[in-house]
Amino acid sequence: PVDLAVVFFDGIDALLANDDLLRHLRVVAGNLNPDGLYVIDCTHPGKCSYHHYGDYPYSGERDGVKVDIFWATNQPVIDPITGVAEVGLQIHIRRNGHVEIIKDTARERCFTPQEINLLTQLSGAFRIVAWYGDYDTAQPLDNTARSHRMIAILQKHPD
Repeated sequence: PVDLAVVFFDGIDALLANDDLLRHLRVVAGNLNPDGLYVIDCTHPGKCSYHHYGDYPYSGERDGVKVDIFWATNQPVIDPITGVAEVGLQIHIRRNGHVEIIKDTARERCFTPQEINLLTQLSGAFRIVAWYGDYDTAQPLDNTARSHRMIAILQKHPD
């Protein structure tokens, strides 16, 4: 067992059903020491919500290879019942004067803080001890421009 587990950058979004997230939380808790922490990092609900699903470009370059990722190329819509969207993406890879374009889709769930809170309680494995809006403990989860992420800190219930 360990003292800390972290899932960055919307890693739980692939857990599409409530039962999937409940199982996940219980498995993570089973691998943590008593009072261990689990950090969940998600997109701020103001940047990805039922009325607005943002598009996100990412770029990087290393050793002469440039990669651009374009997320949400299909103007996805979140299903109001499941909270799941079918999201298009494109990856552009540039190297040696050639461009390769990879297109794909992914299903992802957009969680609200209340959903995470309720599912955490139902898991029986954790309690939420803090919410942050950035990778800075001085920034609470709020609706200011400084709060661009939704970060939940969960603590394992003692065994």
